[in-house]
Amino acid sequence: MYPLTVYSILAVVGLSLVCRGIATEQVVAAAAKSNSEETVSTGIGESAEASPVNRPRPKPPSGDAKRANSVAVANTIIPRYGEASVDDTQRRGLARVTPRPRLRKSQRRSRSLSRRQRLLYKVGAVIIAVVGAAIAFKTWYAKRQYELRERAFCYTRGRADVAQALVDGLLTERHKVNILINRARQEESEAKGTAEHRELVKVREALEDFDLLLEKQRQNAEAQWSDLATAAAEIGNKIDVRTIVRTDPDKAQASEEGRLYQAKHFWQQLQPEEEALRGQLLPDVVRLEGEVREARDRDLPSLSMLYEQLKEANRRRVVSTVDDQLERLNRQLPHIVGMDPDYAEEHILYTQLPLRGPAYVRMSEDVLRQVQAEPKQT
Repeated sequence: MYPLTVYSILAVVGLSLVCRGIATEQVVAAAAKSNSEETVSTGIGESAEASPVNRPRPKPPSGDAKRANSVAVANTIIPRYGEASVDDTQRRGLARVTPRPRLRKSQRRSRSLSRRQRLLYKVGAVIIAVVGAAIAFKTWYAKRQYELRERAFCYTRGRADVAQALVDGLLTERHKVNILINRARQEESEAKGTAEHRELVKVREALEDFDLLLEKQRQNAEAQWSDLATAAAEIGNKIDVRTIVRTDPDKAQASEEGRLYQAKHFWQQLQPEEEALRGQLLPDVVRLEGEVREARDRDLPSLSMLYEQLKEANRRRVVSTVDDQLERLNRQLPHIVGMDPDYAEEHILYTQLPLRGPAYVRMSEDVLRQVQAEPKQT
């Protein structure tokens, strides 16, 4: 889109052409009127008695008159084509040739200029129409882009709020796990030389690995929060953030969509990490669970035996510790992001993300990609 100054210049040019054409038309009309008045004033009047119809039939001319008439006809100058008109309205007598008045040079030039100015008038009108349509489209497009930026800001800000809440919530979860790690270390030191010592070592190591998982997710959430906050600031620089009302239906919907998207995005990143950690810490339990599912699907006779083995494995303290921590984190996730558990379960676990979001979502993603592509300051 061209700047508004270009359209203003074109509009001025078009208006000048139109005004010039109108002024010239007025001058030409005045000249034509004056010319017609002069023609009427210099014309030869003819009375009703002098018309060929009412004129008495003349006597036949004599021989001398005929010879004089022939000489006069031979010396008559016939007017050029286009300068005389034949009046054929009279039924009797000879056709009368009425010479047309010659146009002066200035009048012929004025008519030529009139055609040229008429063309300029049309060109100016077209320019004004095009410029008007372009300005109207530019105004509509600018308004639409501004509204999209407002919704994109709310969407990005909603994502950033959830990312920040995840950073704080995961840090709180790490504090709780660190308390359990210190308690496991104390129990481990007290159980040296006993049969439970090896099991307590596995419990402490499992808690430390779980703490590493929380720290990794916290760092990812913090990096996402930094990028989202920067993207929201860049979008906010192009609008007046003070006029945005978060309770407006469109703005509230965009903000909620951003919060749900970020929470679902975190959940999709967390689940593979949890499964990988559980497979690393509890390989026997994961293997038995797979065998139980296969035996149940195929209705194998070994299903009851596999159930007993799985039940025996779950009695181990390290298994219960790992499963309890993972389940507690999953239960705590809706509270961390500030959502109702049932609402979060419905929209995060069972609602699929659209393949192509609306225009303001795509605008937010474009700005976010630009921010992520910029080199980070160390």
